[in-house]
Amino acid sequence: WDSVVAVNLLAPLRLAEGLVGSGLIGDGGRIIGLSSMAGIAGNRGQTNYAATKAGMIGLTDALAPEFG
Repeated sequence: WDSVVAVNLLAPLRLAEGLVGSGLIGDGGRIIGLSSMAGIAGNRGQTNYAATKAGMIGLTDALAPEFG
């Protein structure tokens, strides 16, 4: 679980924070979060994967208004 969460959820969060904090994302810049249908419909036998992909959808939706 921990390694899947680290790769699929925490790494994209840290990358977004770093890009925004560095000023590399200027006016009109975009950060695109990728997920999977498993984040919406689940995936038998891969609870950890499906949970992190659902988290990625929520993370992207939550960060959008914060980062403008």
